[in-house]
Amino acid sequence: MNALYKTLEHFPPQFNSWINNIGDPRQHGKITYPMPVMLWEAILLFLLKSGSPRQLNWLLRDNSGPIVSHPEALTKTVLSHLDGIASDDAVNDLLSRVAVEDIQSINHQMIRHLIQQRKLEHGRLLDQYYMIAFDATGLFHRHKPHCDHCLISKSKTGEILCSHNALEAKLITESGLAFSIASEHIENRDGDNCDLSREKQKQDCELKALKRLAPKIKKAFPQLKICLHIDSLYAAGTIINICRENKWTYIINFKEGSIPSVFEEFQSLLLLQTDNRCNWQTDTADQKIPGAPALYTISMNYT
Repeated sequence: MNALYKTLEHFPPQFNSWINNIGDPRQHGKITYPMPVMLWEAILLFLLKSGSPRQLNWLLRDNSGPIVSHPEALTKTVLSHLDGIASDDAVNDLLSRVAVEDIQSINHQMIRHLIQQRKLEHGRLLDQYYMIAFDATGLFHRHKPHCDHCLISKSKTGEILCSHNALEAKLITESGLAFSIASEHIENRDGDNCDLSREKQKQDCELKALKRLAPKIKKAFPQLKICLHIDSLYAAGTIINICRENKWTYIINFKEGSIPSVFEEFQSLLLLQTDNRCNWQTDTADQKIPGAPALYTISMNYT
């Protein structure tokens, strides 16, 4: 916890003020736990890898001082009248009613602050571009429909899976730092009842989610020089056009076997065009990028 206090004081000291700006949807006369306290409780559940508020209670009790001493220190709020932290039902109810955009704005403000303080310049590609990686992650799956928005698929054994996934965009650095910049759920949005036959029909996917996510990133960071890091799944004309429209550069990575025809053609062109190399060297960066102009999806796109 001491490391968390030092990090907050040094990097985003305005963090609590950002939280305080989130609108509280509850009735003011019936509030026991202030909004910042409950949001910090949700954050600590992840930071301390707690399975529930009850376990978080035990973890906080193991530290010196009352259970609420850490929430008090984090939020700079007097909580001596409380015996413990809020229940998981109370936290879940609050989070379900808070606007997602308000929560996401905290991520944006934190990243803007780090960029303005020049804390992330060392991680830029070619000393210019902030790298943003896109990848989907599975939230959970079941063998029976969870809701009308489930994605329907079949496992290798032929079992029907009903899943919920999300596309995550992270600002990354070569040192291993990763900051969540935006998220988009991958889910069927027609509102139809879950139909197992939909597994053969067009469903929501990573490509569609990226199309929805790109305008949000551009709106939040309109002037930021961005280089997208994406895999071969996104090697589509629509995605390249999105990059061009937003004046983003991009690198599409793929392994041998993912797009066999493209990989074979690229290797052939490298032998024919031995001078086609991009060498970029500065005081802090040294990049050597082989490329083939006919295959713009796998070469560095300079705009």
